[in-house]
Amino acid sequence: MPQSTSSHRHVLRILGILGSSAVIQIAIGVLKVKALALLAGPSGVGLAGLFAAVLSVGTSTAGIGLGQGAVREIAAKADDPASVAVIRRALFWGSVALGLLGALVMIALAEPIAAYAMGDAALASQVRWLAGGVAVAVVAAGQAALLNGLQQIRALAVLGVVVSALAAVAGVGFAVAWGPDGAIGFTLAVPVASLLVGTILCARLPRVPQTAWRWRELLPLLRRMAGLGFAMTLAGIAGHLAQVTVRALIVEDLGLEAVGHFQAAWTVSYQYMGVILAALAMDFFPRLSAVADDRPRAARLVNEQFEIALLFAGPVLTCAMVFSPIAIQILYTADFAESAQVLRWQILGDIVKIAAWPLGFLLLAQRAGTAFFMTDLLWAASYPALVALLLPSYGLEAAGMAFLASYTLYLGSVVLAAPRFGCTISAQNWRYLAESALYLVAGFAVADHGGIGPLAIGVALIAAQSATNWRRMRHNF
Repeated sequence: MPQSTSSHRHVLRILGILGSSAVIQIAIGVLKVKALALLAGPSGVGLAGLFAAVLSVGTSTAGIGLGQGAVREIAAKADDPASVAVIRRALFWGSVALGLLGALVMIALAEPIAAYAMGDAALASQVRWLAGGVAVAVVAAGQAALLNGLQQIRALAVLGVVVSALAAVAGVGFAVAWGPDGAIGFTLAVPVASLLVGTILCARLPRVPQTAWRWRELLPLLRRMAGLGFAMTLAGIAGHLAQVTVRALIVEDLGLEAVGHFQAAWTVSYQYMGVILAALAMDFFPRLSAVADDRPRAARLVNEQFEIALLFAGPVLTCAMVFSPIAIQILYTADFAESAQVLRWQILGDIVKIAAWPLGFLLLAQRAGTAFFMTDLLWAASYPALVALLLPSYGLEAAGMAFLASYTLYLGSVVLAAPRFGCTISAQNWRYLAESALYLVAGFAVADHGGIGPLAIGVALIAAQSATNWRRMRHNF
């Protein structure tokens, strides 16, 4: 069997496992957010979005990339049980120490964090609750990194589904009991469920040999693991700060209810697509890191991932575009109709993000930490800057326009950086991207006009793109 065909089929098999898990997670998430929208309204959704953004920033900062570095270390030593045992021990104790330290710092800075991120220093008590969530989330991230490094794909799929289900039940329970005031419990349910399920799954792994150890033996390994993930940490912090800043700008200019509309669009577009991309990265990043020194092979992997992601995601995004007004009302309530305007622009940005995604991982696998951070920083700086620039003229819709523009800048930056590492995107893949964008632009017009006639045209677009991409997959794979 040709190597490229074998690799394509491997990716498809992993996509089948993790993609199925992602679809279930998205379905559960839809029901969870729908319940929150009904129980707490746009203000409750907006508050939960603010809490989630702060929790993400705190977790990324406290974790300092330990999990990402551990994935590479574990994958490289997978055939050496003694080395893996040491890495597991270092990862566990490092995660515990970093989580506790991050929580303490966040508690000390609770008032300024609340004032900046939420526009109200009186919410400092909720920030202190989020600090506990940071400690839990860092340890849970370490558990997920262990499973990822050992390529426990089915365990990772189970982890995602069970955590989503548990967090949904608990989160909706908080919303039922306290309405908008239950947003903090709604947010914290995710890291707590992640820790519980992760502990069970990691306990089922082969036991770590019980040998004597000292901290000074683990510290060099911890420094190396954290160093490998440092660029990802800085980029993650910058990205999360950008999200917090955008929400703060919207709160200041348009109010908390507008943040709720933005959060609805963000969840449908960014977070759900993020689940799928994260699932793919669980397989792609370790494989790409393993062949990073073989630049032709690494370039081939990047192009394969580019192709597969576009062929799969293209029809999904076109469907989301065409049905965006209907989807917002179904997923939330009629009060969230304004969210559809933002969502359409963000879906256009998603196809650009999907194209840029494998190139970003190439920079990381090649240990080009500075290039990786600078390209991510370009997005993180341009996104809120463009929102601030466009908000006075276009209102809430500016957030979606800025999302598309900032990811276009990001794609340009990683495309310019990639040839330094022997990688260029094939002409075929650029054609796939252009075709996907044209379908989305047509879907944008359909969604903008509404009505039975345009909707029928939209369905025809989805059918045509799906049939074309299916033929390509059958031929190429």
